[in-house]
Amino acid sequence: THYCDIDHIIDRNGKSIPAIDNLTQQGYTIDAVGDSYVVLSIREKFDSTAYFALANLKGTLLLPAIFLDIHLPSEGLCLVQTDKGYGFSDLNGKIVIPLQYQNGSNFSQGLATVQQNDKWGYIDKTGKKVIDFKYECALPFEDGLAAVQQDGKWGFIDKTGNMIIAPTYEEVQSFSEGIASVCKGNLWGCIDKCGNEILPCQYQAVEICSDNRIAVKWQNRYGYF
Repeated sequence: THYCDIDHIIDRNGKSIPAIDNLTQQGYTIDAVGDSYVVLSIREKFDSTAYFALANLKGTLLLPAIFLDIHLPSEGLCLVQTDKGYGFSDLNGKIVIPLQYQNGSNFSQGLATVQQNDKWGYIDKTGKKVIDFKYECALPFEDGLAAVQQDGKWGFIDKTGNMIIAPTYEEVQSFSEGIASVCKGNLWGCIDKCGNEILPCQYQAVEICSDNRIAVKWQNRYGYF
């Protein structure tokens, strides 16, 4: 997923990183930045197809600019796309999970969600299917659970594919610190991992923060629990 065009990357001292500047001088555009890696894109012409590459902060190209999409590495693998589809590459440029999926997301907690035949499921790092392709949409695992959509409603499954919290919500956010934001009737609340309400769905927005805090919007004002 790419954020926006970035002119320079600076270090902790506020100085531009020369190796990355050298790549931009060669025609690359900076698209996304992680702790140790940079996603770059390049075009032959202004209106031609962009091809993506991955570099480290030393300016070494780890994945060449042959991909239609690249995500920043997660758990040692990169989600990549060619005209064959989505798959996963290691940081040496070797495709370790075939380019056969319609879409996908990064690995999280050892599993990645991928789309096949318009349905989403989960695979492990060997490419083995762990949870069947049966969901309309699916989010990465966070805090041991993943949000999935069935019949237009969202619930949560565990890593064995068991439905832990029934799909009854219009929208959800992933679990964080044991709590997830959920939406019913266009109003938000939050639940614990057993599906118990921590806050009822009566707020305009709910966001789980760090340090055991929950930010809420109510009557167009903001506060914290």
